[in-house]
Amino acid sequence: MIAVNLLPWRHARLRRQRRAALGVGAMLLLLLMLAAVLQLWHLNRISQQLRSAQNDAHDALTTIARQLSQRRDLQQQLAMQQTQWRNAQHHAAELMRWHHFWQALPTLLPDQLWLERVEKEPARLSVEGRSLDMGAIDELRRRLGEQTLFAAVKQGDVARQPDGYYRFALRARLEESGDE
Repeated sequence: MIAVNLLPWRHARLRRQRRAALGVGAMLLLLLMLAAVLQLWHLNRISQQLRSAQNDAHDALTTIARQLSQRRDLQQQLAMQQTQWRNAQHHAAELMRWHHFWQALPTLLPDQLWLERVEKEPARLSVEGRSLDMGAIDELRRRLGEQTLFAAVKQGDVARQPDGYYRFALRARLEESGDE
């Protein structure tokens, strides 16, 4: 019988198997590295998109905050202008009330009475004058009391002068304005 040495054949087969296993392993390692690189590239792209979206959201929030600040400023300006307008309207109404009073004052005076001094102060009106009789003074006090400008009209000093006239003083407290 012939003896056949299979050892070199076995070594060759083992080397081929090792090369094939190493090739498959290298191929798997290469595929795994390629998959990892693709996954990292994909994650990097998503991260960039998220950063872009975050920057856009931050810009939008900054814009909204600026618009809210501008809106608050405009509302404050509007409130100040409305207050100024109401104050101007109130002042104009007060001036108109006084205008009507000054126009009506001559008709409020009884015939036997003359005014010598009229003084308007912030909270009251002072009237001084002369009269032929006490009834005319009382009539003037009553007529002034009927005016809407005054809360109360009080008689001050009344003195009879040597010439027969009565010297008098009236103090009218002004009505508090409801708008203030």
